Formats: sequence, structure tokens, C-alpha cells
Amino acid sequence: MTMSNKNKNGKTNTSSSFNDAVIELEQLDIGASSKLQREMAKVSALSRQLEHFANENQQLQTLLKQTQHELEKQMKQNLQLQRRQTRQAKTENRNAVNNEKTRNSKKSSRN
Repeated sequence: MTMSNKNKNGKTNTSSSFNDAVIELEQLDIGASSKLQREMAKVSALSRQLEHFANENQQLQTLLKQTQHELEKQMKQNLQLQRRQTRQAKTENRNAVNNEKTRNSKKSSRN
């Protein structure tokens, strides 16, 4: 890559090729730096996106816990209501049977 040029005095001039090499290295450095900046911007964007997803996930976890709690509460209330209705139906059936027995015994005592 080093090219020698003879100047007016007949001496070899390597500074020109050295300067060319330095310029080329600077251009490569600028290109690499630019690429690095683009990659860092991508990483930063992905990091923000990941943080957003983490926050969203936390909110969804909280909502899920609240929903589970409400569902458990509703299930308990439904079970209590079902038990109350079952007791009431049993009582009504027992009263109906007793009333029927009373009517039948009154009929048979009249006869």
C-alpha cells in the first residue's frame, strides 16, 4: 500500500501514501462509528420496547390476580345462593308433604 514518490530533490516521499492510508482509516473509522451508532440506536429501541412489554406484563398480571379474586368471590356467592335455594326447596317440599299428610288425616278422620 505504501507508494514511494520522488520529490524534486530526488528524495522518496512516503508522506503522501501515509496520508492516504490515514484518510482511509479515518473513513473506515467513521463508517464503523456510524454503524455502531445505528446498532446502538436499535438496541436502545429494543430496550424501550422490552421495558414497555415488561410494564404491560405487570399490568396484565395485576389484572389477572384481580379477576381471579373476583371470580373466586363470585363462585363463593353462587355456592351460598345455591345452598340457600336447596335448603329452601327442601323446606318447601317438607311443608308440602306435611300439609298433604294433614289434609289426608283430616279427611280420614271425617270418614
